[in-house]
Amino acid sequence: MNLLYKYLAPDRVDVVAKRLIRYTQSSALNDPFEGRPSITAISDNETARLAFQNLLPEQTMESYKQLDEKQKKLISFELFSALVNARFKALEPQLPNVLNAFTPFVKKVIHEKMDKHFGILSLSEVADNVLMWSHYAADHTGFVLGFDATNPHFDERKSEADDLRHLRPVVYADDRPKGPMNEWDGIKLFWVKSKKWEYECEWRIVRPLADATEILRTTPYSVHLFGYPAGSLREIIFGARILDSTKQALLNAVIADPAVSHIRFKYARIDDNDFLIRIEDTVS
Repeated sequence: MNLLYKYLAPDRVDVVAKRLIRYTQSSALNDPFEGRPSITAISDNETARLAFQNLLPEQTMESYKQLDEKQKKLISFELFSALVNARFKALEPQLPNVLNAFTPFVKKVIHEKMDKHFGILSLSEVADNVLMWSHYAADHTGFVLGFDATNPHFDERKSEADDLRHLRPVVYADDRPKGPMNEWDGIKLFWVKSKKWEYECEWRIVRPLADATEILRTTPYSVHLFGYPAGSLREIIFGARILDSTKQALLNAVIADPAVSHIRFKYARIDDNDFLIRIEDTVS
């Protein structure tokens, strides 16, 4: 069985009890480069024109909303939109000269849309990484869930060309991906990270946030929770410093749900001689 692991803090017992897990917006992750592609240009003139034209209606509406009521009485949205479109048409011949000026705007829009529409579930190939137990499992007081990566839940793509809804390994690179906007794809946007993160051995699945089972309206980012099938969860590993109360809460969650009675409990133990975490079936 091919297991992938999710490190969690002790207050996330609900991930087991409710069988809901968060898919996180790029900007809410701990890597500041997430969802920030290095777009060097908007691409050729025609591609740039079409891209800007597609963004124009939404941005026109947003700009109109910024007008005060007195201004809105003087100009209808239809007239405002017509003036914006006319201005765009007048600028079209100068587009090659203004592309660079629009590139930062396009970067910002892409970043905002990624946060608005897509969430990431990060899993790891390893359950015994000391740093990850510290960073993601509250200094070893939390726990790790082992998921069966071969479960159909982790491959629900709509087509072979679908970048979403299926697990893929993160690509770790020395250089940040760069290039014109029309050369970007899902891999470069979501699955390429600096080699400084290589120790995490990460796999990811990206889903549309609109598909969330439950949404908690919090700031600065809403929490989007997705259901997962009981059969996909195979192991729970208790952290080396886990409190008895957390351990009992996890045991109670499994006892209360017959659908997850197959889950195996394991223990992360601090090695007596080396800088290692040992994953064991029983406490020694």
